[in-house]
Amino acid sequence: MGITVSKFNRMLRMSEASKDVCNKVDDGELALSIASALSFLKPENQDTAIRLSDLGYKLSTERVEYLKRVEKAEEIAMLLDAFFLGHLPPKEDLNYTRLRRVIAACDAAKGNITAAEMASVACLGERQSLRVFRTYVGIPPKQFVRLRRFHKTIQHMQQVAATGKPIDLMSIALAHGHYDLSHMAMEFQQMGCVSPSHFRMLGIPLSDDFSIFFA
Repeated sequence: MGITVSKFNRMLRMSEASKDVCNKVDDGELALSIASALSFLKPENQDTAIRLSDLGYKLSTERVEYLKRVEKAEEIAMLLDAFFLGHLPPKEDLNYTRLRRVIAACDAAKGNITAAEMASVACLGERQSLRVFRTYVGIPPKQFVRLRRFHKTIQHMQQVAATGKPIDLMSIALAHGHYDLSHMAMEFQQMGCVSPSHFRMLGIPLSDDFSIFFA
């Protein structure tokens, strides 16, 4: 007994059908015409349609044609997204932006800022802020604040020395948030292993070694 050309073509299309679709046809649960139409979809979408039919969604040729149009529209949308996203400027790391705000706040407070205040500026909890600092900077916020203040103090001393004017240690100490000269001397000993007066006598030239955080 012969078969029509259309049925023969549908049978050929079954080579593109997913395993689930073929199983449904073999079990007599899915018409060959519907299976042939489904074969034009991507394999994962064919299987999704079969799962929907198992849940009671009645598959018809018209509905499969609609699925094909939706799939084509998704492909076009993905191509458009790829095109436009590829032309967008790179997005700055949000945590890097947060750190920049925190550093500005540290400078404005002359180093006298608590971990809670720094976390608030970064819009993070204290624990999360601590994790971000350790990841991006490598040290806890409190240690960073002291290091930042020490760096700014040294910069100030070197800039005054470059002008040939005498260095007033007390005024520099107060300008950078130290409580007094003893407080600044303690930080110099702990971080630089020298006293401020000894550092002043050394006459170390202004350093140009700046990181992205100390710019």
